Amino acid sequence: MREGIKKVISQRGLPDREMQVERAISVVGRYGSGSSDVSNDHDRHLAEFYR
Repeated sequence: MREGIKKVISQRGLPDREMQVERAISVVGRYGSGSSDVSNDHDRHLAEFYR
């Protein structure tokens, strides 16, 4: 796996910082859970998920 990643990066190169920031910003909020209390009740939500 590691060698494959190195090969792809060496062929394509890494995206520049501006491109990385744009890509990160483009996904903000895209995968929301719809729950508004996750940070307050994190442990409870995690326990429910793994039941």
